[in-house]
Amino acid sequence: MRAAQKSGDGAGPASFEQLVELGKSNKQLDANDQGVVQVVDWLWQYAFDQRASDIHLEPRREMGAIRFRIDGVLHTVYQVPLSVMGAMTSRIKLLGRMDVVEKRRPLDGRIKTRRPGPEGTSRDVEMRLSTLPTAFGEKMVMRIFDPDAAVKPLSGLGFAPHEVRLWEELVTRSHGIILVTGPTGSGKTTTLYSTLKRLATDEVNVCTIEDPIEMIEPAFNQTQVQPVLDLGFAEGLRALMRQDPDIIMVGEIRDLETARWRSRPRSRGTWCSARCTPTTPRRPSRGSPISACRPT
Repeated sequence: MRAAQKSGDGAGPASFEQLVELGKSNKQLDANDQGVVQVVDWLWQYAFDQRASDIHLEPRREMGAIRFRIDGVLHTVYQVPLSVMGAMTSRIKLLGRMDVVEKRRPLDGRIKTRRPGPEGTSRDVEMRLSTLPTAFGEKMVMRIFDPDAAVKPLSGLGFAPHEVRLWEELVTRSHGIILVTGPTGSGKTTTLYSTLKRLATDEVNVCTIEDPIEMIEPAFNQTQVQPVLDLGFAEGLRALMRQDPDIIMVGEIRDLETARWRSRPRSRGTWCSARCTPTTPRRPSRGSPISACRPT
């Protein structure tokens, strides 16, 4: 990873190295400093080139670690002074319309940027931002969503030919439930969005309940979970059942009530999909009863 970084674009890494050296001095860095602006732009471009799904900015005791998640595995790509990491975090929070001053509680934000392509072309890329206070400072994670991934065929997402046939058979049924499970960065969201985007025609009503909404898709009716307003996954599912849905996508199954509600659309001829991140192998997660997790 580090070797690949050194062999990249000369101007980008050079400016990054200069900013790291600048951080070793006692100069106060600001989110609007030209060097900070350049290094954040370079960091994003490098993450896009490496096909990273997540960018982690993690403050440690003496240095800050920058890590990329690539194909489900985290890789450390740089270590920077804490002053540099703080300025980078503030810059990203500013772009994400987050409260730059607030560092005592978790915050969420969203950024849409442009990814340069070949021959002067570019395309939109969305990033979901999340901060968390830690013992050594404010940690930030950026989840990268490439809209082009949502329109790729299943073969372009890494599905084997027999898996494509099986998946197509499942999603073309008139009713049932599909659980998409896997570790962080394994492609659960990309698989669901890619599939739903192809199924979302004028003849069907596609509804989602998510926390947060991963990618904005005009063809879906997307609802954001809002715990402050007592709108959780179970409450959202209950409301969606009165919206004449053909296809429902549940962002996560976090509790027993949601697990029970997600089994009800079957009796109405509704197709339901949900995303789960397994915690213990061969055991239903989040306390769901065995009867709520049997194959259908």
